[in-house]
Formats: sequence, structure tokens, C-alpha cells
Amino acid sequence: MTDNLHAALGSMSLEDDEPITLPDSPRFRVLEANKISLLGHLLNAEYQSMAKMIEYMPTAWTVYDKVLGIALSRDRFQLTFNVRKIS
Repeated sequence: MTDNLHAALGSMSLEDDEPITLPDSPRFRVLEANKISLLGHLLNAEYQSMAKMIEYMPTAWTVYDKVLGIALSRDRFQLTFNVRKIS
């Protein structure tokens, strides 16, 4: 598994990724409240838990109550930061 992860990391490129098209839904619309957010994806979705990743990232950055995480698909997620709480 370590070799697979190393290969996946080595093959990553911004040029290779296709743009993400979000559905026209109130949950995904780009609003002022979402202007500071991150989109990410799991490198090994078969073995990584989306829920654990969304739960872990704010603790790693020590912004516990300042981030809202949602799953966009099986392997993609969005973390939206509450600017008022960070400042």
C-alpha cells in the first residue's frame, strides 16, 4: 500500500486534473460565505474514510469550530472556513 500511495503522490499534477463541476444546488452554490474554502480529494478512497478526513483536517490546523466540511462525491470534499471566527 505504501508503494501505491507513493506512486499516486508522484503522479499528481495540477495540469492532469479535470475541473470539478458542482451541481446547481443551494448546497454547492458559490456564495460570499464560501469565498474561503478548499476543495480536496482522497488519494485512496477505497481505504480512506471521507468522514474521518473531514473530521481530522480542522483538528490538524487547530481551527475546530471554524470549518464546515462536506462530501461532494465518493472521493472529493469541500472545507469552508468561517472567516469571522478565524479573525
